[in-house]
Amino acid sequence: MAKPFVSLLRREFSGRVWQMWGFFLAAALIQPLVFWFQIKDQYQPKRFEEVYMDSAAPVLLAVFFAGIVGWMVWMCLRDCGNGSICTLMTLPGGRGQLFWSKLLGYAGAVFLLLAGVLAGVLLCYPVYLSWQAELAQRTHADLTLNAGLWLALNQTPLFRLLCPMTFREMAASLLLLITLPVWACTTGWRIAGRRWVRGGVLSLSAAVCWALVFRGRLTDFGGLLDISSLIVLAVLVILMAADCLWLLHRGEI
Repeated sequence: MAKPFVSLLRREFSGRVWQMWGFFLAAALIQPLVFWFQIKDQYQPKRFEEVYMDSAAPVLLAVFFAGIVGWMVWMCLRDCGNGSICTLMTLPGGRGQLFWSKLLGYAGAVFLLLAGVLAGVLLCYPVYLSWQAELAQRTHADLTLNAGLWLALNQTPLFRLLCPMTFREMAASLLLLITLPVWACTTGWRIAGRRWVRGGVLSLSAAVCWALVFRGRLTDFGGLLDISSLIVLAVLVILMAADCLWLLHRGEI
């Protein structure tokens, strides 16, 4: 691996590591806190997945991922605004390495956020068990459920999206996650370079296709995923990556 690329990769991680861990901790700790405040005054026994889906926790997931996408776009704009990207493009080894280092850095942030989200879901389960024990004590009823955390993860579409169980689901979830940093780089650099038309069409198409695949993962749970949507999204990701490399090669950022 070329030394300039290693330096760029170290810059992407070392300069933003506290922000990445901030997303992780927020996803891991805020979820169970909000989950507890939502269920502490409920008196009707429900399964864990039902309580989780009825709480504000799923909304928090959307906020977390929207927040990290906005952060990635902002970081791209900031690098262009302070002129540091111009300095980085003068490093030996080709300008394309700047995109790949940024992609790996942002992908690391996205996967760290995903780990935080899963940790938050796992922490919600002891909160649920505590609430269930208190509810059983109040009602003097046996609320022991046969289904545990594993079945909740296996039977809920949202959990299967975050923690896929089959190769096809894993490929779809991985594609959805990888799209985010590529989309952020394309959008941020297009805005910084004031190249609106082609970049806008490409970014909008990718966003719409991403939403369709995401919806398909939630509604087509357990069935066959729409392969055509996955292929279109994969093609759009490749086009966005090529567009980023083209912008760097032309110096139009």
